[in-house]
Amino acid sequence: MKSRITFIEKEYGKNAMTAILPSLKPETKELFSNPTNIRATAWYDLDIQIDFDRAVCKCLAKGDEGIFERMGAFSAEFQSPTPGKKETFDPWKFLQMNKAVFDRYFENGRLEIVKVGEKEAYLSLFDFRSKKENCRSNLGYLRRSLELSGVTPLIVEETQCSEDPKVKYCEYHLKWQ
Repeated sequence: MKSRITFIEKEYGKNAMTAILPSLKPETKELFSNPTNIRATAWYDLDIQIDFDRAVCKCLAKGDEGIFERMGAFSAEFQSPTPGKKETFDPWKFLQMNKAVFDRYFENGRLEIVKVGEKEAYLSLFDFRSKKENCRSNLGYLRRSLELSGVTPLIVEETQCSEDPKVKYCEYHLKWQ
């Protein structure tokens, strides 16, 4: 959430939050009414993030859904130990680290990584009902994180989404050089 606020301020200015507050649900509005209370290490309900992201798309990005991937990419930058700079590290360690973070913070669901080759993987989120906004944010985060790790992703795509009730899990295909 902290990365979202920083992104909004950088992209749309310090007063941009006032433009989206009226569009937020009461619990989201309460949280974002005083953004200084949002901690970078705290965990917030996915519905709050989705509500916030939709308001950003509607009120600030004028319906441009590419904003979800841009916010995800910014989140990768925000979490980087050296923002804006590439650091060569093992992308497999990055993926394992993300699995550990997911396992620690999410009450529901599990993240599985299937290694297809030395430079290709599938990430699957089981038992976790997502929304397209979150999945697009995940795409931006994964793509930018891999770029920051020094690899050039050829493919970063969602191959199925659990927002569809017929689909049991979200799946992301990653392939790099």
